[in-house]
Amino acid sequence: MADATADVRSSWDGEYGTWLHQASLLAEKNGSPIAAILTVDGPPWDDVSDLIFIIDLFTDPAHRRCGVGEMLVAAALSGLDPAPVVGLRVESDNEPAVRLYRKLGFRDRT
Repeated sequence: MADATADVRSSWDGEYGTWLHQASLLAEKNGSPIAAILTVDGPPWDDVSDLIFIIDLFTDPAHRRCGVGEMLVAAALSGLDPAPVVGLRVESDNEPAVRLYRKLGFRDRT
């Protein structure tokens, strides 16, 4: 949890690029956070500096595989006009995340 909190603070502070409020969202259930997506423009990494970038997608384990992450990604992307190229990084062994992003149309960048 401390790593996630530090990542959120770094994102807010602009360490990962320009914070995109309209594409950084929180999902709540009964007033409690259950998931969040953090999105920036102009991330500091050379291989993706030309992209809108999803820094993180967090989902409470109790709410995984319920469509919350998919909803947040779709909502974040719909808040960007015009539709830009969006990137992210995901560990190849994180099969649920890879499936989600593939389902949403993300592809490996070559």
